[in-house]
Amino acid sequence: MAPSGSHSPQLQYSHEWLRAGVAIPAATARTYRPVAADAGKTLSVRVTARNLDKIGTSTSASTAIVKWVSTVTARSAYNRLKRKLVLTVRVTVPGLANPGGTVTVKKGSRTIKSGVAVRNGIAIITILRTVGRDAQKAQRWFA
Repeated sequence: MAPSGSHSPQLQYSHEWLRAGVAIPAATARTYRPVAADAGKTLSVRVTARNLDKIGTSTSASTAIVKWVSTVTARSAYNRLKRKLVLTVRVTVPGLANPGGTVTVKKGSRTIKSGVAVRNGIAIITILRTVGRDAQKAQRWFA
């Protein structure tokens, strides 16, 4: 608070969000929610403070690289005769036509299959039912 009898003008702030160091069009609010175009890049914000005839600018440190936000859905079909479970996993990513990568299938903390390739947004995973002494363990997976 300024002492009585004097005047201290208020600072005015403006914000400019940057994607990999380049200004993002129309991104001038105090906060910014990343979008698909930000994936694979870093974000930072440039803040300018104005007070009458004085101007100061500061740019934040860059974020970590923004990751893609994906939606994953799965469908399963069990074939009793062939004793196998087939999982079809579909991955969609806004702004990306044919997502790729890998999928890991887990039950609880146990990994069932890992490194299954996703091609054009789809991964097909086949899990065969085991026989012999592991049959009781396998039964729990398909029950």
